Parts: sequence; structure tokens; C-alpha cells
Amino acid sequence: MLPDNVPKSDAPIYILRRYAAILMRNGKFAEALKVLERMYPQIPEDSPLKPKIREQIRTTRGLVEKSKI
Repeated sequence: MLPDNVPKSDAPIYILRRYAAILMRNGKFAEALKVLERMYPQIPEDSPLKPKIREQIRTTRGLVEKSKI
């Protein structure tokens, strides 16, 4: 069950964002990147979350590259 302060329309994005964070904490950067990239088009253009997720995708791509070394 989601907290009361999370609007129902944002639930999928909220859940995907948390899931990506869990994956990253567990070192699964490639999987987290897939989740973030899947979520990104669902975010409205005027949302303040859009640039944050774009930056998180960029950072995660860097971590994926570093983990290949």
C-alpha cells in the first residue's frame, strides 16, 4: 500500500523509482538503467521530476560503464 501523500496517478512512477533505487543499492546498475529508461517517457514534460530522472539515467549509464571494466 502506498503512503496517503502519493497521488494514485503517480503510483507507477513512484514504484518504478523506488525499485530502481533498490536495484542500484544492490549493484544491479544495468537493470536499474532499464527501469529508469522505461519510466522516463511516462513523466510529464512539466514535472520537476523529469530533469532529476534524466540526470539519474546519465549517472547510472556511467556506473554501468564503470562496472564493465
